[in-house]
Amino acid sequence: MPQVLLATLLLLQGQGLSGNDAKVQSQLGVFAAAVFLFWSLIGCGMLALWSRTRPLAAALTWGASAGFVLAVVVAFAV
Repeated sequence: MPQVLLATLLLLQGQGLSGNDAKVQSQLGVFAAAVFLFWSLIGCGMLALWSRTRPLAAALTWGASAGFVLAVVVAFAV
C-alpha cells in the first residue's frame, strides 16, 4: 500500500516539473519505493515465520512487489 500511495504522489507532483527537477524527483521516488519494498519484505519474512500467516505473507509479498514496479514505472514516466 505505501508504494501505491507513493506512485500517486509522484504522479501528482511530477505534472509541472521538467528537466533536472523531474530527474531528481524520479530518483528520489525510486529510492523511496525501494525502501518501502525492503521493509515490506522484512515484515513479510517475519509473518512467514508463523505457519498460520504464511499465505498472508505470500500475498503481501506479491502486493509489495507489484507496488514497487508501479512506483518505478510512474517515477520514470513523469
